[in-house]
Amino acid sequence: MSGLTQPTGLTYHDGALYIVGGAHIYRLIGDELETLVDDVPTGGGFWGKGIAVSDRIYVSTGAPCDPCVTDDPRRGAVLSYALDGSDVQVVATGLRSPADLAFLGDQLYTVDSTRDDLFATSDLDELNHVTPDVDFGFPNCAGDQPDFGTCAGTALPLLTFPTASSPIGLAAYTSNTLPLLTDSLLVALYGAYNQLELRGYAIAAVRFVDDSAQYEIIMPQQAASDTSERFTVDQMNYRGSGFFPQRPLDIAVSDRGWVYISISGGRIIALRP
Repeated sequence: MSGLTQPTGLTYHDGALYIVGGAHIYRLIGDELETLVDDVPTGGGFWGKGIAVSDRIYVSTGAPCDPCVTDDPRRGAVLSYALDGSDVQVVATGLRSPADLAFLGDQLYTVDSTRDDLFATSDLDELNHVTPDVDFGFPNCAGDQPDFGTCAGTALPLLTFPTASSPIGLAAYTSNTLPLLTDSLLVALYGAYNQLELRGYAIAAVRFVDDSAQYEIIMPQQAASDTSERFTVDQMNYRGSGFFPQRPLDIAVSDRGWVYISISGGRIIALRP
C-alpha cells in the first residue's frame, strides 16, 4: 500500500484496517483506501500516533515540545472520532508521548514516557487508564509522584515503569493459547535513550488482580530450568542474551493467540506454543 503519510499506527476492526499517519486517519477495506480524517494535529514535538477502534476511532497525539504548555487541547491527548471520521472529541489530556493505545475488554489504555532530564528519578514512565475528560498532568506532573509538580485535579497512572523504559507498543492478550498471558496487556519497552544504564529493552505483561495492576518482564527471561543462577534483565541485555543492542518496537496478537514482536534491525519474532 502506497500513498500514505508517515503511517505510525494501525489496527484491525470489523473487516477494515484503520491507519493513522501524519494528519490522516485512513480506512482500508480490500483494495479500497479511504481518508476519514485529514486534520489530526501534527507538527513538531512527539508523534505519539496510536490508534484503537471500538464504537469510535481513538487516536493519541504527542505534545508539541518538552516541556511546555500548549494552547491546543488536541496535542498531548487522546482524541476520538465517529467511525466515519466526523465528530472529533478530546477524551484525555496531559500526555507527553502516548505512543500506543489498546482496548482490553471495553477499557482503553495508553502508555506515556517522561522527560529525558528526569532520568535520575526512578519510576516515571506510565501505563494509563483512559476515561472521559481525564487529565494526566503533563508537563507539571510525572509518574506517580504527587508532589512532583502542580498536580491538583490530575490522574495518577495505573502503574509506572522505570524512567526511560520508553513504553512504545501496547496490545491486549485475551486468548487462552498462552494461558499465562490471558487477559493481560503486553507492553514493548523500547529502552533508554543516550544513557549508560539499560532500562527497558524488554516486553512486559500487565496483569489485573483485585482492582490493581502489576507487571512482570516476560522477555528477556531465562528458561524455567535455569534456576541456579538468574540474571537481571539489564544483565541479560549486557551479556547479549536480551534485546540489546536492538530494541522491541511493537506487539501484535493473532486470532490464534500467537504474539508477534517487531524488533529494530529488521526482525519479527513470535511467541507461540
